[in-house]
Amino acid sequence: MSNPESISPADFKKLLEQPPEHLFILDVRNPSEYREYNINGYLIPFVDLPTRTHELPSKDTYIIVHCAHGVRSHHAAEFLRHEGYTHCVSLEGGLEEFKRL
Repeated sequence: MSNPESISPADFKKLLEQPPEHLFILDVRNPSEYREYNINGYLIPFVDLPTRTHELPSKDTYIIVHCAHGVRSHHAAEFLRHEGYTHCVSLEGGLEEFKRL
């Protein structure tokens, strides 16, 4: 079961099949990881996130943050919630778990 701060890969896959109108997918991996495999999320590397939040949509947009294994995205989502983004969750297990579906 997902906690309110994360989304399971299975639930994420279902969400992508019929995405809500205000869904934003944020990829916090490095550019080289993004080039290797991506799901067309908006790329802002984790280390750059504090200085690039102005590139994100409004603070009430549903944001799903992902990385390779879920660690960076967990910290990124936590940071964004602290910054006032009210609907921000991390993809559990990252893209590695998502690719296994």
